[in-house]
Amino acid sequence: MFAPSKKLAVGLLLLTTAVLCLAAPEGQVVTATLDNGFTVLAVHDTSTDVAGVALAFRAAATEEPPGKTGVRAVLQELVQQKLNELLKSKAGASLDALADAGVQVGANTDRSYVELTGQVVTDEVATTIRLFAQAALKPTFDEGSVAAARENVRAEAAEKEKDPLRGTFNLFRAALGLDNRGLWVLTTEAAVKAITADDLKQFHATHYVGRRGALAVSSALPVAEVKGLAAKTLQDFPSGEAPTITLEPLKLLERTRTKVRGLRPEGSRPLARAAIMVGVPAPGPGQPDFYATEIVREVLAGGEGGRLAESREFRRSLTEPSGDVPWREFWEPVNRAFSPDFSPVAVVAAPRPLKVDAVSAALQREFRRLSEKPPTKEEIAAAKCRLINAYALSRQRKRAQTAILARYHVLGLPVSLDRAYPAKVRAVTEDEVKRVIRKYFQHCAIGVQMPLSG
Repeated sequence: MFAPSKKLAVGLLLLTTAVLCLAAPEGQVVTATLDNGFTVLAVHDTSTDVAGVALAFRAAATEEPPGKTGVRAVLQELVQQKLNELLKSKAGASLDALADAGVQVGANTDRSYVELTGQVVTDEVATTIRLFAQAALKPTFDEGSVAAARENVRAEAAEKEKDPLRGTFNLFRAALGLDNRGLWVLTTEAAVKAITADDLKQFHATHYVGRRGALAVSSALPVAEVKGLAAKTLQDFPSGEAPTITLEPLKLLERTRTKVRGLRPEGSRPLARAAIMVGVPAPGPGQPDFYATEIVREVLAGGEGGRLAESREFRRSLTEPSGDVPWREFWEPVNRAFSPDFSPVAVVAAPRPLKVDAVSAALQREFRRLSEKPPTKEEIAAAKCRLINAYALSRQRKRAQTAILARYHVLGLPVSLDRAYPAKVRAVTEDEVKRVIRKYFQHCAIGVQMPLSG
């Protein structure tokens, strides 16, 4: 029988260790697919004992049953209820109490996906994966739970409608994306009330499945251990059908200017004041012109450093004759929403309905000025700096890092795109900026919400 020498044994051990290190370098995203189609995205990071866990499923707003808009939100409320119940039974505390103690977990519904995200210490990673899987796999569909979930969604929608800026943002995206993949679709009280337990069960059975799911974990645990935990914990999810994901530029806007007025859905509450939003059809992550359009958007509406904030005409259009309320109270720069094919630029609330035309004119003037007076090198450099800083700040927490990995995967985007963002932004040239202005920013859409009495 062959007996390896001590030197050979040590050599084999070192070789094995080297192969494992090459397979999963520190900080690199390692991808694996389970037998039921679930994708596991693991990052080995020993720099901290804090870990991030995210479980996401591809479930777009446009996939909800006709007339039952809000199914995803109600279903995620049920998942949140189940998660809270599991956490309470595990820790003897409510979700709020656990959050106060530093345990951060929760369910979320947004545009084209649903997710559960958490930030815990490394020792709690296995438990968190198990709790997320149990909550997502087996929410409770009894009448009391469904009624409570519907009421929470209804109350949240009613609260959001009180904010004209948020309301216009949602309404505007819905008006421009009714035939698009996964953009906002409005949830009204009537639609929520029409949702039944059977609707929720059917949507759950077709969307909370392996081929639509992704688990992302960033922790000090070895990648092989994370994959083993995932295989053991997620094996009960059915494979289901893989989603059809289409990422194409929005083709809706072909006229020079498009104005959409009266975007109030039936059954919605009166608006306190007029609100306006402006945006452009633009490429999404992974498409060639994405990073240059990001810079143009930032030049135009990048907070206090953008052209809108520096435009005297724009500021005057938002200023009341009395001067009692600062113009800044009526506008809010829009951070890029996670949409594959639409770039919002800004949303503003007009002080009075009579000011709507003045605000709209000021917005259109700044769009025209992009072509007449393209961004300078200094403006482009400042925009790049703001974008890269915002990127870094938004990804400081492990919870955000893993959530973004899972979202990118379920949206059909390479996870490498996210980490490439700073370098891609830095590489954009002045000529590229001018080209995308000619290509995309000649067309803008302006959405206007008027008060009921306006």
